[in-house]
Amino acid sequence: MSETASVAQPQPGRPRQLRRRREIMDAAAEVFAKKGFHAATTRDIADRLGMQPGSLYYYFESKEAALEEICRIGGSEFADHLEKTLASSVTTREMIRDAIANHLQGGRRHYVTCFAHNRRFLPAEVVPEMNRLARRYTKLWEDLLRRGVQRGEVAADLDCRLAATAAVALCNGAVPYLEPKTPEEIAQFVAGLAQLFMSGTLKS
Repeated sequence: MSETASVAQPQPGRPRQLRRRREIMDAAAEVFAKKGFHAATTRDIADRLGMQPGSLYYYFESKEAALEEICRIGGSEFADHLEKTLASSVTTREMIRDAIANHLQGGRRHYVTCFAHNRRFLPAEVVPEMNRLARRYTKLWEDLLRRGVQRGEVAADLDCRLAATAAVALCNGAVPYLEPKTPEEIAQFVAGLAQLFMSGTLKS
């Protein structure tokens, strides 16, 4: 079967199929992140899952379709998580730590790589949607910091838009460095990055 073959998609709302579809998206995200989108093949994804390449087309039409869904999942879920965090009553410090941890820990890192670095390979008509997802996530970071200013937990003169952009860039840029690290090393890095972002590097 070719890389662009098209088949019927599974019916929505069936938990077992949806779980399996997510497992396949997770595997595809990992393969794209590690090998690069253009170098990766559907066979690489199938091998990662222990299945036949042709079976993948039950879940997505092409490599490009898989990347589109991965970027949509990543962009939506990162923003949804941050929105839920903002709805909680925890301190700004805890919110920042949680947001950075969510961005960098576990298999979510592969979605970061795909969304941040590979969405440019998507068809032109899809890119505006992805850019809106990116702006939503950065805006939620900005809202988090503005709330911190209102609570007196963040310096009143902070440029929240600049700081939000920096936070997202720091997290995106850290992903390649973390790829070979153990979960324990990643947890230590997350704690250190959160502290660095919140406290800065120079003595006042």
